Amino acid sequence: MTDLERIELEIKAEENKIELSEAWVMLKKNKYFKQLFTEAYLKDYALGLLTFKASIQAQEPKVQSHVDMQLNGVGALQQFLSNVSQTGRVAIETLASHKKERELIMEDKE
Repeated sequence: MTDLERIELEIKAEENKIELSEAWVMLKKNKYFKQLFTEAYLKDYALGLLTFKASIQAQEPKVQSHVDMQLNGVGALQQFLSNVSQTGRVAIETLASHKKERELIMEDKE
């Protein structure tokens, strides 16, 4: 694989990260998504799980374990989406660097 081919692949990878991050930004702006996901799931559902976990009805180890798994799922999803945002921000900078590198490679070929 040539340097030019390598950098083209890296550019495409960074563009894909940016596209995913932009998709997440667009979703967060959608009022129905906010209502269903941000409010109902990430806030209300998670808070309900925490409240239930502390209740007397949920003190059996089996129930506690089940609630913990559900809370871990909420947390893992939040972490994934945070990583998508962060990766997109880094990809913007990396993409600019790769494009400069591509220009230098193309200049050297001339």
